[in-house]
Amino acid sequence: MQTAATQPGTLTLLSEGITAGHSICHFFNRSQFLAVVMASDPKHSEEAEFFLHKLIDLAQQIETMPKTYDQEDQGDQATVHLHYFLGDSDWYITEKDMDGGIEQAFGYAILNGDDECAEQGYISIQELTACGAELDLYFTPCTLGEIKAKRRQAGQAEMFNPTPWVLVNNAGQDDEDIVADFLTFAEAVTAKKEAGDGDIMKRLDDGTLTTEF
Repeated sequence: MQTAATQPGTLTLLSEGITAGHSICHFFNRSQFLAVVMASDPKHSEEAEFFLHKLIDLAQQIETMPKTYDQEDQGDQATVHLHYFLGDSDWYITEKDMDGGIEQAFGYAILNGDDECAEQGYISIQELTACGAELDLYFTPCTLGEIKAKRRQAGQAEMFNPTPWVLVNNAGQDDEDIVADFLTFAEAVTAKKEAGDGDIMKRLDDGTLTTEF
């Protein structure tokens, strides 16, 4: 009897995923790539199929994305194909290096969350991954203009709603009590663990609290 991991369809997907992973491994930092490899193994991960398809899709995307100078006259209409992040810094890659893909790519860099000082220029993916930057596996290609617009909207929302995460006791009841406000979801989670009680809610721009996020 064949297990799911040894069925013909699964073996074909596994083979294609392994081939794809090897072809783009240099676009990942080492620890992230090892984590993706583990997550792609049907013997160890229930999400293996998702990650195998993700590797295959990424390999095709990277193979066909523009090379250096291919989008040089498009400005904000240039398509961003890859997103890397580390802390509050983001790098949006519009063109891969014409020779190997990673040494001298081109894109838009935002360091330490400072959008006002963000700039376009050459970006070494090799250096990014060596410093621990991660490739965003859930990024959908879009124009550079769309990236800038989304970040402007997010910045404006933060100005009006600087602490959107809330720890609440007795949520939805007459004696509902806001314990504390937090800038990030992670801070709210930590506070809930320490308190041992309460619900995490998100404050919308109109002041409404919701658990749907």
